[in-house]
Amino acid sequence: MSTLLSLQNLEVYIGSCHTAPLSMELNAGQHICLTGASGIGKTLILETIAGRWQAYAGDMLLRGVPLETIAPAERNIGLLYQDSILYNHFSVLDNVALPLRLRYSAQRTSLRSARAHAHALLGWLNLEHLAQRHPATLSGGEAQRVALARTLIHNPSLLLLDEPFAALDTATKHLMEEKLAEWQDQHSASIIEVTHDKQRALRMRTYEVRKYK
Repeated sequence: MSTLLSLQNLEVYIGSCHTAPLSMELNAGQHICLTGASGIGKTLILETIAGRWQAYAGDMLLRGVPLETIAPAERNIGLLYQDSILYNHFSVLDNVALPLRLRYSAQRTSLRSARAHAHALLGWLNLEHLAQRHPATLSGGEAQRVALARTLIHNPSLLLLDEPFAALDTATKHLMEEKLAEWQDQHSASIIEVTHDKQRALRMRTYEVRKYK
């Protein structure tokens, strides 16, 4: 397997949070977990990979290229948080379509084309009946599935999950995990998942985030 992402002694230092050096390799199509105490910096590591923050120390390589030389919009990385963070003034359909319209605005991706892609993805997640609803009218499970659809619409090669299923009921959580595994198989995508679920972490390669000493 080819290496998609390589972290070499990565340190994140933001505010009072300073993580110990973290080294890991993620292959194409692989799903790994990040564990560690609450507030230790797991979310900040995901956000640094996505491009929100700069690394304090260490190296990050995406397909062998230094990550800091690649603009965040060009990394083809999706990040899904525990909170759905949907836009209430948009319909569900337009929330899901928004990343396509923003990413390909220079290519004049039409609203009709973006909505068609969004509608197909909502159908795959059994959410097509919610397309014209607004986020304020959704249940927590529905909103998080919509957020997943929005994150997947541009088919990221690397998906970063910040405990997006932690607050869901068991049935909805299992459904989301099954759909995510199906999507990963179809697209050969890689996933880094933050979790406190010990049983889930045991099923995958796991890296522990620690505090810098």
